[in-house]
Amino acid sequence: MNYKKIFLSTTLLASSLLGMYKSASAVENIAILNNPSVEDVSSIGNYILNTTGKPFFDNVVFFAANINGNSPDSAYLYYNEYFNTLLNTESGINAVRKLQALGIKVQIAYLGNYQNAGWSCNMSTSGAQSLANKMVSDINKYGFDGINIDDEYSSCSGNSQAFYNIVKSIKTNSAFKGKILTKNLWSDSDYFYDPYNVAPYLDQGYEMSYYGTVSSLNSYVFYGMGMQQLFLGLSPEYNSAGSVAGISSSVINAGYAGMMVWAPNSFLNQDQAVTYYTNIAQGEYGSNAQVEITGTKLNQELISSSYEDNGIIYAGTEDGLFIFKDNVWNKYTTSNGLLSNYIQKVQVINNVIYVIDAGNAQYSIDNGMSWNSIAKACSDCKFTSINAQGNAIYLGSDHTTYQQGKGYTTQGAYISISTDGNKTWQSTLLDSSIKSIFSLEISGDNLYFIDKKASYKGMLNMSFVGLKIDSTGKFTQLFNESFWSSNPGFISEALNGLAIDKNNSNNIYVATPDGLAVSTNAGKEFILRGQSSGLSSANIYSVAKYNNNLYVGTDAGCFVSYDNGNSFVPFNSDGGYGSNVLDVFANQDDVLVGTNKGIGVYIE
Repeated sequence: MNYKKIFLSTTLLASSLLGMYKSASAVENIAILNNPSVEDVSSIGNYILNTTGKPFFDNVVFFAANINGNSPDSAYLYYNEYFNTLLNTESGINAVRKLQALGIKVQIAYLGNYQNAGWSCNMSTSGAQSLANKMVSDINKYGFDGINIDDEYSSCSGNSQAFYNIVKSIKTNSAFKGKILTKNLWSDSDYFYDPYNVAPYLDQGYEMSYYGTVSSLNSYVFYGMGMQQLFLGLSPEYNSAGSVAGISSSVINAGYAGMMVWAPNSFLNQDQAVTYYTNIAQGEYGSNAQVEITGTKLNQELISSSYEDNGIIYAGTEDGLFIFKDNVWNKYTTSNGLLSNYIQKVQVINNVIYVIDAGNAQYSIDNGMSWNSIAKACSDCKFTSINAQGNAIYLGSDHTTYQQGKGYTTQGAYISISTDGNKTWQSTLLDSSIKSIFSLEISGDNLYFIDKKASYKGMLNMSFVGLKIDSTGKFTQLFNESFWSSNPGFISEALNGLAIDKNNSNNIYVATPDGLAVSTNAGKEFILRGQSSGLSSANIYSVAKYNNNLYVGTDAGCFVSYDNGNSFVPFNSDGGYGSNVLDVFANQDDVLVGTNKGIGVYIE
């Protein structure tokens, strides 16, 4: 198998660093986004440090979900409309996954809400354990990387033992392994003295006085935190752009980890942010450092979907559809009639290009020069997936609505079928237990897909669904089950994609953050394959099967199995395709490896 790189672009730059400054790998920066929108989340990863070509921010905190309740021992978690959008919509989840694909860790901050519940309220040990378990469960459910502690705005507070019990319960929870626990630091010395000193359980601390003095961090070293765990906070509201270079230089020269920027989405536009972050970077790295807004290049390189047909390669990105033909990439955007430049899925069926963006389905019969829309099954419906078998084209969609105070809910899911080459479509509302259709796969008369059930208060429950269709177009449900009810080893309630063995439909493969779930009996049982099977990482973004080769994309590269998932080896070990493999496509001619750095093509 030969390898050919046809990356869309490259952004890696390099410059020498002065000896008095830390190396790029030694400095970290944190952004805390206040009630972030999807655009806020998506754009924060576009600020790139020229000395590394990597994002300026290493960690992003979403501020803040709430701890609600009338009694400390009956506290529950509440997610406002901003969080509902991020957690319960495809665009929100995709924005989070985009940051993670760039190597940025994403945390949720939990904050009091002027009620009788919170981090340091006088609660029992069992109450503290229960609240900790709820946070860990949700972090895993949504696939986040950590929890940020903000002990404010509760009507009860100040109990250091209760606070210690929650912090310890989170950090020692086996389901929290590999994730980070951080705290916003300010006026909190009571929590750092024995026997209830929380320092041993914290991975990082973000000081929030905004005085601009490095001495604000010194007491936390005395309490037991390491200097490389501590970050001094900056607020554009209180710390001017002209002052931050000197402040950040003093922090780095003193041996601390880096800087935290509070609420840049609330105070800075794009140009102001570039200046602010550049000044911080120059204090950290020297006068040659620059922060650039390179979202266009990154979005062109971050591949969400790929396809190959008759030697032509198609790549869906957040900046349009790219088509590689005659050794040239051509770009197609809203200027060509696309309704959105964010292409989530691309597929070619009988020489017609089909794309799905954030809810719309379109097709082109002239190689992308112009586009036509496919009518939705209902006015509020959103197309989510497409596939084809023989003369039949299948489109999956869901009916998602938003209600003030209740967030996003999914009313039901539709399958739309065309058997006459996209001339007419017949839509069927599925059983009420099915709410959405993602990663649609077809084998014979059977349809398989992932159902993401969004509901009130930020719940996102995923299940694996199988349907059978008869000659009249009637659907019969084969199964609709959550992995976690019957399969041990699953922690994250997230399903990233699936594939069906076209030669043996009993073989089904589901990509999850915990590993590759493999079934050899048509989905009745699954075995989880992870690092013990040869994968460098169990965080699986994508999966594809062609003949005897099973390909998986992970956050540590692409891997292939020749024995139906029992063991894996690195796929093309030169690593030229980047570490985060977000999409894999395989057919008789090529294997396409779509990454956050472009697309690699392997030719049989």
